[in-house]
Amino acid sequence: MKSQLWLVVLIALTQHANSADLGSAIHEYADYCYKHRPAALLQAEKNVESRAKAIKAAKKNKSGDRGTRKKRVEDAERRAANAQTQLERLSDPLAQYFAIVEPKQLEVGLVRRVSCQASVFDVQSSGEAIISLKWIEKYVTFRSTPGGTSYLATADRDQFRNYWFTSWSGEPLITGNWLWIRKTLFCDGTKLYQTVDGGSRTIRQVQIVDIPKDDLRFTLWRDARKWHDKSGKFSVEAVAGESKRGKLTLHKKDGGTVSVPLGRLSDGDREYLKERRDKLRKASKS
Repeated sequence: MKSQLWLVVLIALTQHANSADLGSAIHEYADYCYKHRPAALLQAEKNVESRAKAIKAAKKNKSGDRGTRKKRVEDAERRAANAQTQLERLSDPLAQYFAIVEPKQLEVGLVRRVSCQASVFDVQSSGEAIISLKWIEKYVTFRSTPGGTSYLATADRDQFRNYWFTSWSGEPLITGNWLWIRKTLFCDGTKLYQTVDGGSRTIRQVQIVDIPKDDLRFTLWRDARKWHDKSGKFSVEAVAGESKRGKLTLHKKDGGTVSVPLGRLSDGDREYLKERRDKLRKASKS
């Protein structure tokens, strides 16, 4: 950790007022999640496919004793089950989805979800603490072969940023300890500190936000439409879910699902699915 992070003393000189509104920030985050969910959904589909291939490869791998081979297959099946669960959760329009960001993207006025390691810099009063959030940054560097040839390669390095938590909830904090933070945070302003060398430092101030699980702003329900069969006699308002083995799962607003053979859908619905798939692929590349 950079040495200047440890120059912050424990007494804040002042807190800058900020007009950031939590309600508006949550709405903005809902739009952010909605925008990034298609790419996550497409990646989940790819993960399911790759895990299925990994199971086949594990079964074909005859190296090791019987116990080793059995464990290899069980591990592959466990990862495949986790990938399928993730895909089903992302496909369900009534399931909550949080887009995860790096700690450096916590700007004033924004709600964001982080999942990272953190170091407790100093525990302040009850519920308040200075915590350093960590993320891994990739950078380009030169490496050399034994023969003396240099080439470009990517490497990882740890990065940290201090935040003042004003409403900590969770495990007890102990100065100097490491922990894993997986929380939704609202950056509502900044704090100014006096450093031991006589200078000052401003760091962002955050609070933990508990967004209700039934908050439908975080779902795909805004993609709901009326689906019809070929005859035009039957219709249902729903959101398209997973398409598997020639059948499409439709999610209704009451939480129920309908499985419809793709061949029974109207021409307009099938065209919509094609356009939707193209958009998903485009979103994953942007």
